[in-house]
Amino acid sequence: MVAESAQFSAAVSEFSKAEYAGTALTIQMCVGYLITIASINLIPLVQQWISWEWVFTLLSIGPILGIIAMLKFKGYEKA
Repeated sequence: MVAESAQFSAAVSEFSKAEYAGTALTIQMCVGYLITIASINLIPLVQQWISWEWVFTLLSIGPILGIIAMLKFKGYEKA
């Protein structure tokens, strides 16, 4: 499982100030790993309440939000 997205890393490194790029990438990667660890630990708990089908449906929320964020960022970049 990949904890962070290459597109988000590229955006962070390209659009952050040079003196803060390392810190920004570190924070971005830490948040990515935290989300990954939390979701891996929560999946078995959620699966007890709902079926596997719905667990994977819940997991799809993350990529959907990532797509929305990148689309908004693409619109912001043009402005």
